[in-house]
Amino acid sequence: MSGTFDQVICDTPRSEAVETAVAQAVRAAVDAGAVKDTVEVVEREEIPLSYLPGNAIRYSVKAVGNLGKELQDYVYSYKLVNL
Repeated sequence: MSGTFDQVICDTPRSEAVETAVAQAVRAAVDAGAVKDTVEVVEREEIPLSYLPGNAIRYSVKAVGNLGKELQDYVYSYKLVNL
């Protein structure tokens, strides 16, 4: 399962913005059904937007993790019913 974060953040220290972006991507992956302990960031991009005021940077982060047991059971039973 995966989760993404893609947002422009302005007037925030870089370390805080990166931390926020990563946390939101991980949360999105867990909300989608990934096991939190298996989630890792696989893509991270920072693009400065010089045409916007306030030191704007677009942060794009993708996190992926293993499918949780509950969803594995659901997918397995769905496949059995729909064969």
